[in-house]
Parts: sequence; structure tokens; C-alpha cells
Amino acid sequence: PKQLIITGISMGATTVLLSLNHNLPQNVMGVIADCGFTSPEEIILKVGKDAYKVNAKFFIPFLDCACKLLGGFSIRNKSTVDVVKKTELPILFIHGKKDNFVPFEMSLAAFSNCKENCRIYLSEEAGHGLSFLTDTDSVLKEIKSFLNNCIKDI
Repeated sequence: PKQLIITGISMGATTVLLSLNHNLPQNVMGVIADCGFTSPEEIILKVGKDAYKVNAKFFIPFLDCACKLLGGFSIRNKSTVDVVKKTELPILFIHGKKDNFVPFEMSLAAFSNCKENCRIYLSEEAGHGLSFLTDTDSVLKEIKSFLNNCIKDI
């Protein structure tokens, strides 16, 4: 089978990171996570505070219950920080330092809990999901270097 790198931006980044908690196919060779958040609960609390000026802690149990009933999953106890501690797969984190939606510190938190096969690129000027567009050459260089380390025979 073909070698795969799973990747995502924002919620997609968090999704691919959380997928590391499951039995992925052996042809998955690594992860690229661009501006992912640490957990659904933490981003809900942040957005509630910043965008709506409310303490969303009150809503978390109700949101969690709705997710369980309607989607069959929980938004609690899911953390990229915990998941990356257990994986052997290489991970490239990308995040803009001017991200006003998902703080770049969330990527730093996950990165700092990785094993030695992880790397991080922080774009000084990029906003949310804009690192590639803001720093195209630098991000491409990071991605190429990452791929050369985790894909065989390229």
C-alpha cells in the first residue's frame, strides 16, 4: 500500500492528532497538524470567553450530553497533549503566532509532550490557518524536510 501522511488544519489538525489514539493502518507514516487545539473542551471555553464573553464551563456538560446522544462521542477527556505522548509516529506541528482563534501555545503544549520524532514550525506573522499562505517558502521547506524523514524512498 501507498505511504500516507495524515494532515489537517484547525479542527482537522486536532482530529488527525486524536486519531493517533486509534489503530491506524501501518502505511500511515506521519502527521502534519496546522493550528490544532489541545482539546474540544479547552477551545469551547476559549471561544466562549473571547467571542461571546461567557464562561462556557456551565454549557460543557450539556454540550457533552448532546454530542453523546446525537453523535456517539464525548467532548471531554480528549486531549492531543495526552495522545501525542503515546505515539511513535513523527508529527510536524505548524502554527501562526498571530492566530487569534486557536492560540499557538496549544500546539506548543502538544509538541512539548511529544517524543523526539516531532518538530514544530511557528510562523511569526500568520493568523489562523494562514501559515502556508503567509510563509509559503519556509513552510514548504519544513514540510519537505519532514517528509524526507518519514517517507521511505522519496
